Amino acid sequence: AGSPLRGHPSLTFRPMVAADLPRAGEIEAASYPADEAASPEQLEYRLRVAPELFYAVYEGDAIIGFTTATAADCDTLEHDTMSVHSPGGASICIHSVVVEASRRRRGIARAMLLDFIDSVV
Repeated sequence: AGSPLRGHPSLTFRPMVAADLPRAGEIEAASYPADEAASPEQLEYRLRVAPELFYAVYEGDAIIGFTTATAADCDTLEHDTMSVHSPGGASICIHSVVVEASRRRRGIARAMLLDFIDSVV
């Protein structure tokens, strides 16, 4: 069901669902340089192993942005922490905070990140 995104009552913040991964991959690819964007396989892995750390923003049924993270056992971000999830890890490594290009500069990413923090802390 989700909840209204703070400051954006027409948008809904809720956990990501597998059916929306293809669109999430498109948004990711359009938001980062090719060598930094998560692959569809990486996004699928993050949803499969850490669904509690993968949230999206929707307008109606359409995904317009998302935030994804994994947990790590270390206190500092290292290269390996970007590709492995350690359930119950002490640190949360945020990998993506993205909003489709036509929706940027409206405070959606900021609101999404604040709602994400409230949901996982």
